[in-house]
Amino acid sequence: MPALALLQAAMDGRKLPGSKRRFTVPCMPPNNLTAQAFDRGYGLKNTILITGGTGFIGSHAVVELMQAGFNVVVLDNLCNSDVGVIERLATICGHAPQFVQGDVRDSALLDKVFDLYRITAVMHFAGLKSVGESWQQAAPV
Repeated sequence: MPALALLQAAMDGRKLPGSKRRFTVPCMPPNNLTAQAFDRGYGLKNTILITGGTGFIGSHAVVELMQAGFNVVVLDNLCNSDVGVIERLATICGHAPQFVQGDVRDSALLDKVFDLYRITAVMHFAGLKSVGESWQQAAPV
């Protein structure tokens, strides 16, 4: 099952094909919302936080999610990319995702992001190594 279909099944609380269990996202609702409102997506589109969303893999996930109708918030410290990626995402998708420049290891920033946006799922693509560096500096086998 494609990753986007799995994510949609998680958001909807549906059963996976060939499974007797429902696929759900284990997360807690923000303090000011009831669990029922959270389960129903607040009556709004689901909002996905993408860490490392300006990197190669993260930016492709952003495009797929935005084209599927999800609200997307990108969190990236730009150590392996640049803010111009957000402009290119806007060109591809018709509008830019919400962008927060910062480090995923900054817990105070994460608290602010979760307070500001109604995040229903997180896809974590942030990393301190780029793909190119990993190939250039690969350990011998």
